[in-house]
Amino acid sequence: MNRLLAGNEYKKEAIRQIVKASEPAAIPFLLPVISGGDHELRRLAASGLSELSAALTSSELVQLDLEIRESSPYGFTSPGSQPGWYDLKPHELSKLKGLPGYSTVMGFVSSHPSGYVREAAVQELADIHDGSELPFLLIRLNDWVVNVRDAANVALKHRLRPFYATAFASNLDLVQRLLDWKRADHASFVQSVFKLLQDTDGGKIIIDGLKSTNRSVKRISYRLAWGLAATDVKELLTQALNDNDLVIARLAMRGIRSRLNKNELAECLPMALASHFMAVRREALDIYCQAIPEEAHRRLQSALLDRHSSIRQFVRYSLAQKESMDFAGFYRRAIKDSKQSGALFAALGGLGETGTQADGSAIEPFVRHPLSSIRKMALRSLAKLCVEKHVDLFTRMLGDSSPGVSRIAKNALLSRIVLVQPDKVWDVLLSAEADYIRRHALAVLAGLRKWDSLGFILRAAGLTKDSLASEVRRHLEWWVQNYNRSFSQPTKAQLQEIHESMSVAKQWLSDRHATAIASILASMPS
Repeated sequence: MNRLLAGNEYKKEAIRQIVKASEPAAIPFLLPVISGGDHELRRLAASGLSELSAALTSSELVQLDLEIRESSPYGFTSPGSQPGWYDLKPHELSKLKGLPGYSTVMGFVSSHPSGYVREAAVQELADIHDGSELPFLLIRLNDWVVNVRDAANVALKHRLRPFYATAFASNLDLVQRLLDWKRADHASFVQSVFKLLQDTDGGKIIIDGLKSTNRSVKRISYRLAWGLAATDVKELLTQALNDNDLVIARLAMRGIRSRLNKNELAECLPMALASHFMAVRREALDIYCQAIPEEAHRRLQSALLDRHSSIRQFVRYSLAQKESMDFAGFYRRAIKDSKQSGALFAALGGLGETGTQADGSAIEPFVRHPLSSIRKMALRSLAKLCVEKHVDLFTRMLGDSSPGVSRIAKNALLSRIVLVQPDKVWDVLLSAEADYIRRHALAVLAGLRKWDSLGFILRAAGLTKDSLASEVRRHLEWWVQNYNRSFSQPTKAQLQEIHESMSVAKQWLSDRHATAIASILASMPS
């Protein structure tokens, strides 16, 4: 950016390079060039400004507005420190007329640190009527200077007509954002914009907004579409559920509650039950319970084998309100009868949520299942029901070929650390071929009692495994920082083990860790 302070030829080349790099963050540094300098240079900078801003999202535009307004005349790298920008006067805006992309140029000038300049820029924007001025006016509607805010308000109210409906639709996220800004109450204006869009061409612009690539615009369009009298609710629900956006899908579920009758709900809800979003499936089940109770029991029974624990919990709660049911027995039978991995996955999870320690024997065989997802769920369920009876199994599973399975085994062992046999975990670490197994085994060993853990961490440091080095440093750092939280003294056997491990590992330790541990050991009574 320093080249923009140099001669004109250097500045021209710098502008070309900035535009070529397509970096919108450079926009604030082009503004001083536009506000000062010769005509050719200003035209080149204005063209670059328009090109760079073409792909800006609304959020990026708001962020740029903040950066430009807060620029300082004193920082060397700040746009405000460059000649011609910070000291720009309102009457000087007339020299910007005729520049390429004039509305964009004036839009960014409306972010000037001076309220007088911003007000003058808003008045210039008010005379532009092609829609390109709209996002800048919407931002200025929340300006902290009342005069600027009022000027933007007058300009925007004159644009509440069908000709501007498409432009407002393209900037719906900026319109919606006004409700979050608190310098003034914009609710009535926002509602006026929404009504304009709903009334123009029967709401066709809103329907077109459902295909927007801007996620915020699409979400607002879906919400407004539910208020259109001519909306095909079933078609809208289908679109919403096929859209990979949870917010839109939930808007659709709320919409059908109030818009569809019982028969129409019965036709549409199966589609919602097939959604990959848990929240949508749960809401569909709730609608069954509230609106179609005669069908609810069958749907709830099927959902006992939903893949998500929150759904299973909701279903068990709902069924328990109507009847007494042996849920654990249901899941035991499902495990025996399941022919598909999805049902087996849910049944294992359900038994882990409702079973007892005795059910561990029914779950344990599945920790050797060829699918890692089944092994994970089996281990999770065992961890909930009976870690104590399967400590050796969890120790072996540290070495599983799936990192996720190994991680579950690690967490289960840490939850019952007093039952862990350290030497067996150490053997897993030594025989491991994968880095994640070594990391998980070391984490278990580092979770042992204070003096036992130090011995094993030092042993691991002596292995000279590059993949373990950062983990060893992390565990050592935690141990040094926290060793005095308990006042237990090491046994002679523990001290001997630590000294032996220290002699091997010392060359691999940082000077700080080696000195700290040596100092701690020296303070121990012999």
